[in-house]
Amino acid sequence: MFDMQRTLGELTSERKLFHSEADFQHALAMKIDQLYPTAAIRFEIPLEIEHSRIHLDIRVALEDQIIAIELKYGTTKLALIDNKEKYDLRDQSADDNTRYGFCNDIERVEKMIDLKHCTEGYAVILTNYSAFWKTWKPNLSRKVNDEDFRIHEGRRLHGELKWGPNTKPL
Repeated sequence: MFDMQRTLGELTSERKLFHSEADFQHALAMKIDQLYPTAAIRFEIPLEIEHSRIHLDIRVALEDQIIAIELKYGTTKLALIDNKEKYDLRDQSADDNTRYGFCNDIERVEKMIDLKHCTEGYAVILTNYSAFWKTWKPNLSRKVNDEDFRIHEGRRLHGELKWGPNTKPL
């Protein structure tokens, strides 16, 4: 039986930093392989979801389970050396887009389960930027355009999420 909390817990006991989302993806897959040696792990699996082609970050087949894992890695600037390894994370400065992408990942995982592409799924965001997890209180005098996509600790997402009225079309 796959246990995502245990898997992430063991991974973070070994590594707290990653150079990129791809580095995080690879390290997570290696940890899954170590903990579940009979699992078949695949990256970037193309799937058709409601007439759109997506690429699932990680697919794990384990016994009678198919696990879908979507990852996001949002960073702010950080340069340090940890365990003789140099990290130089950039400030991605588009936290509204990262929040939106993460919410989109959650929706896609839910649809994958509904469409029987998987039996369970996870959307995981890893970040060193506290604006993602700190409780956010809206400023009543100034509405932000990504308010619906805020993902701070304890937030429960539900219903249709929309960009604010001042958002320019892409």
